Amino acid sequence: MTPTRRSVLRSLAGLTGAAAVGTGRAAAQETESDEEDPSARLAARTGRIMDGLSWFAEEYPAAIATYRAAAADVLNAVREQGESVPLTERDVARLDRELRSPRIDIGWPYDVWWSEDERLWRYVPIDWRRPQPATAGATPLDSEGIQALRSVTTAFADTYERELGEYFRGAERERRFGRTTLDSIERFNERGDAVMVVAGLVRLYRHYEAVASERFVDSTLSRDPIRSTLAETFVADSPEQIPLFEIDYRRAGFRDTTHRAFVYSDDIAEARVQELYRAQPVSTIDGAAVATDSVRLQEVTKPLSVDSDRIDRCYVVVNEWTRPAEGYYSGELPSQPLFVQRYTSAEAAQVARETILSRSGISRAGGVTVRLGGADSEPWTPFYYPYRSELWSGAFRRVGRHLLVAGVARRPFVHRADGWDEPLALSWVWDETEPTE
Repeated sequence: MTPTRRSVLRSLAGLTGAAAVGTGRAAAQETESDEEDPSARLAARTGRIMDGLSWFAEEYPAAIATYRAAAADVLNAVREQGESVPLTERDVARLDRELRSPRIDIGWPYDVWWSEDERLWRYVPIDWRRPQPATAGATPLDSEGIQALRSVTTAFADTYERELGEYFRGAERERRFGRTTLDSIERFNERGDAVMVVAGLVRLYRHYEAVASERFVDSTLSRDPIRSTLAETFVADSPEQIPLFEIDYRRAGFRDTTHRAFVYSDDIAEARVQELYRAQPVSTIDGAAVATDSVRLQEVTKPLSVDSDRIDRCYVVVNEWTRPAEGYYSGELPSQPLFVQRYTSAEAAQVARETILSRSGISRAGGVTVRLGGADSEPWTPFYYPYRSELWSGAFRRVGRHLLVAGVARRPFVHRADGWDEPLALSWVWDETEPTE
């Protein structure tokens, strides 16, 4: 079997005396130094994730409402301009396809029906003018009408970029669609071709009606699952498997904010998504499951929670998205948990770290080094803590104003098999630092 990149790193780590799990006083000293010199890159990336989750939890509904209102403005403008277009009996016959057109007239802008024998112009809610012979050759729209349409389609793209552009792609595509469609409408308008102007207006109406629909929002602008740019921030730089993340984000305040969701990349095939039974994310320490008596990550990390000066927190399950023979819940996948707490400052996060270590029953795991990455990656602090009369273990690390806890489980690190951290290697906390020669 060809060795993976991670297995090579582990081998090199062993040769240099800095294995993923090491022993001795030097290991303890390395663990201490991690907290003195946190990774700026990991801190920044964790901050982007927490900012994104906060946005999805608190600002997303208003952003979607504003986006839909901008689409409604386009629809209203299209209706208004469409009702002013002068038509003749011949125009109507052409629109209804009673006059045969050449086969070359396929595709926008010449195929005004979009599908065989479909009179789609009659299905949009525009009160077209009744045919008048005297309107033959008249300019369908005045210049103010064209400009009004350009203004609302441009405003829609601007709204998309302003409200959603940080977390969703598509604003520039919408800008191009509006501009090119209006360019075509304007050209046909100058020729006095009312039929093609109607075709353009129908194209506009159907498009903006679609992008404002619940179906489009759920599939393309979803907050469960979270996809697009924020999902990419979750993923390690060079994942060797397909990752599936589950999050339970919480922020306390005047009105508590929570949001649970799956997180995965845009390029995940729909067939794989359909294989996943959608139980509630992070319903157990292993991920989504229907069992109600399982250990919950939210409960088992309570002894590691520090409220003072904390902004928000997030419970994360990182899954290796393996392909099963049949449908499954994500709780059946290989996984590892993460617990993220964000504080008002790096100093507050350091105080939270010390608070945890000072609690009764919580102690460092002496003689053990935990690295989530290669031999040159920063070590994490391994520790033991009590939970329901049992001794659990985990590893934590402060990065900037964030306190990260990884791999909480009953099994201590010295008894964990090599590769226990493979799921975490798919996530942003994995350090891709190459070992030095």
